[in-house]
Amino acid sequence: MKVGFIGGGSWGSTLANLLSDNNHETLVYDISSDTVKQINETHTHPFFESTLNDDVKELLKYTDLVLLDVKFTNSEDYIKNAGMEFEDVIKFLDYLKEQNIKVWIRQVIIPTFTDGEENILKLKEIISNYPNIE
Repeated sequence: MKVGFIGGGSWGSTLANLLSDNNHETLVYDISSDTVKQINETHTHPFFESTLNDDVKELLKYTDLVLLDVKFTNSEDYIKNAGMEFEDVIKFLDYLKEQNIKVWIRQVIIPTFTDGEENILKLKEIISNYPNIE
């Protein structure tokens, strides 16, 4: 199957990577040619190089609720498919907990990747450590 993505954000690039790994032809378009180049060359997204930087911390000072997309529940899948460490997600959650910022968790259920009982139980275990997750 040939699949095109308009927008090379974290979700689109992760899903494109998953499909590509499963022998589907994928094409990602993004307004930033530098973003597309980095995705193609390193299989990483530039957004993840500095998720919890000073600018994000400043923004979070004025934020009541964060909608956080937890793509996978283990490091291997995060590195392979999203180009970042799962530990970065945990560090971000830890920071949100310290700042007492409410969080909604989102996880896209992808058949054969995130729809298994093991993944759902792991996600439940992770979020149980964060009273700020609603």
